[in-house]
Amino acid sequence: MAQAGDVLEGRYQLESVLGSGGFGSVWHGRDLRMKRAVAVKTGLPETPREVRRFIREAELAGGLSQPNITTIHDVGQVDWNGRALVYIVMELVRGDDLRSLLRRGLPDFRDSVLWARQICAALGAAHEAGIVHRDIKPANVIVTEAGTVKVLDFGIAKRQASDTDLTGEGVVIGSFPYMAPERWRGGAVDGRADLYALGCLLMELWTGRLPFLGGTLHELLAQHVAARPPVPSSFAPGLPHGADQLVLDLLAKDPSHRPPHAREVARRLALLAEPSRATAAPTRVQDTPRGQDTPQGHGTPAQGRAGRPPGAAVPSPEPAAPPQGRAAPPPSYSPTVADPATDPLRAALRRRLDQIQALPPDSDVTEYLELLDALIPEAQRELGPDDPLTTDALLSRARRAWQRDPADTGLSRLLPKLHRVFGPEDRRTIDARAALLGYRAFLGADHPREALPELADVIELAARVLGPYDTVTLHARAQSALGQCRRFGQGGAELPLSEATLPAEAERRRAILEPVLADLGRGLPEHDPLRWEVHRLAASDAYLMEDYPRAARLYDELLPLNRAVLGTDPAPEVALRHARSVGEAGEPGRAVTMLAELNTRLRALPGPTSPLVDVVHQLQSRYRRRARRQSGESRSWFRLR
Repeated sequence: MAQAGDVLEGRYQLESVLGSGGFGSVWHGRDLRMKRAVAVKTGLPETPREVRRFIREAELAGGLSQPNITTIHDVGQVDWNGRALVYIVMELVRGDDLRSLLRRGLPDFRDSVLWARQICAALGAAHEAGIVHRDIKPANVIVTEAGTVKVLDFGIAKRQASDTDLTGEGVVIGSFPYMAPERWRGGAVDGRADLYALGCLLMELWTGRLPFLGGTLHELLAQHVAARPPVPSSFAPGLPHGADQLVLDLLAKDPSHRPPHAREVARRLALLAEPSRATAAPTRVQDTPRGQDTPQGHGTPAQGRAGRPPGAAVPSPEPAAPPQGRAAPPPSYSPTVADPATDPLRAALRRRLDQIQALPPDSDVTEYLELLDALIPEAQRELGPDDPLTTDALLSRARRAWQRDPADTGLSRLLPKLHRVFGPEDRRTIDARAALLGYRAFLGADHPREALPELADVIELAARVLGPYDTVTLHARAQSALGQCRRFGQGGAELPLSEATLPAEAERRRAILEPVLADLGRGLPEHDPLRWEVHRLAASDAYLMEDYPRAARLYDELLPLNRAVLGTDPAPEVALRHARSVGEAGEPGRAVTMLAELNTRLRALPGPTSPLVDVVHQLQSRYRRRARRQSGESRSWFRLR
């Protein structure tokens, strides 16, 4: 790979790395000819297709001339130690991205509205040119030192006319917390998918939290596709009504119910910026110094959260240390009942904890944490920090905070206490270990391969203690299998799939998924997202391997799972694969019927006719001929008899 000091084509000197990703690096560089600082994005693609994908970024963004979009200066390809190195030279933008700004606290409301209007200007220019960005998120928006917003990274952008949002290997790519429902389904998308992501971003700018907080890919999928988004002002009292309505409109599940284009969003943002229109700008409580947050349970909810950066976990309360030189006060309650199970105070605390733990999974996370933050100090004071009830409450808090933000380390810090209080073979201890290791193996970016051996040990323990078909055991097995399906190169970076490697990869993944597939069907319900994900990948692999009888069977079984998890039929591309698998597996008559239903779906879609229609017609003709041949052969057989 390129190193600091290297010069590309005698012109672009690489000075220091600004950031790295799975495909390459972005450098602070210098254009020696023009004598100016630039940013240089470099990559070492493995296939011609990856070269085209890299160059496409420059072509799409380079064709846009708009002040809020990073300017592309040059693109090229050079031989680098026997390999093709591709690079894009772009303007060097100095400033802070919105992710960094949000970590410092909520911005001023009017500033956030001004930034959002500039994002709309960038998106409007892209959409009018027929380009969907597909990765609008805080990290891809920079506010310069002059206050100008720049939208970055068109690395996964594509033309709106494309018929599918899937990659060649059948994978949806993008940033899951900001992904529109139609993108999760893998169907065709237009600029309204970017507006949905903008709605998520506005929610974050105005409340400090995302609309959906699922801790795993599957929870996020179900929430974005089916769950109702919360009203922003329920987390930030004082937001104008127009702000609430704009976010809810942008987060509509059906694209046709969202604002039609970025210009309309910019117009509504401009109204929010007018004092006469936005009569109630949100009140911002002055940040308290670190470690001096307002105690939970006192004051309003907004006051209780004011001292933390948005998205940060609420710290688990611990008993305050007594002032130096003074003894700690005696406990306010000392049970005199010989049997702790009949202790009235313990029973009261147990009832409160049971009521909190019984709240629905989609209940408000902040409220859930605040209820526990009121209970935990009382349990620590009255029962002790290592009491099972106290530990159970701490576990509930850490688990929910981790589900909201997997970067929260509270659950991993609690593991030694779980071992000490409950023991290593308690269900709660096993579940916490399996959850942390399973996330690292399946979705984590921090050395996920290193989690697999320990996860295998936890799976063996869970199967022995809880049973082979317990949900904890099966979820851990599914995440282990999905983690083993990931590919990594030197240095631990995940490798993208190419057309040349697809069949071999499908064969490798089949050997991994096959042993777990049937067990998931036996022990997990149809609406379980992990069961759906394993089944979906297995069906896709069978199709890629041209094992059509197996693919047809797996796609048949996937239909009820798809409806249970997503609440809808499969995307048209998946339905096409299903029909083709059925036809090639020897059921041409059923394939014709399935293709006719798919054709009706495609023609009902808004906008221009999908390119899939032509493919459907070709396959219909093929399977009609086969069905007629089959019918003729059957009649001949009966005549012979």
